[in-house]
Amino acid sequence: MAADTKADDWFIAAHVLRVRTSSGTASISFKIGSRVANIAALLGCSGPISGSGVSDTDFQLDSQLMRNISGPWSLKDVKGHRGDVTQNVSFFPDALSGAAFNKSGSVFFNFEIPNPSSMTFTIKGQWMGKMVLNLGTTCVI
Repeated sequence: MAADTKADDWFIAAHVLRVRTSSGTASISFKIGSRVANIAALLGCSGPISGSGVSDTDFQLDSQLMRNISGPWSLKDVKGHRGDVTQNVSFFPDALSGAAFNKSGSVFFNFEIPNPSSMTFTIKGQWMGKMVLNLGTTCVI
């Protein structure tokens, strides 16, 4: 399958958080995959970060299903959507959560990954596809 194959069975796993304290920004990446599209990718959200106790992190969390609000989508559909990623905020305690928004402001996708970390942060930025990966070697299916 190709990066333009639409699917609605996307799953997500947190990968790496990199904080640039000098500029007050961060980048967090996730591995995502779809059995229907038979593809995986590295997807990231970068932008200003706020919070406390935040440091570079290599995540070891279980994958979760993404909620596809706008219907089936492909990797090529992720083109600089505005969004955010949060950890331990009041409405999602003990969780790493994120959302991407369409130009109209409606939700494109969102997710919640249980994470008992004591870090508390919010990254508000843009979602971008970083790299297409092989599903079979990236994800345990």
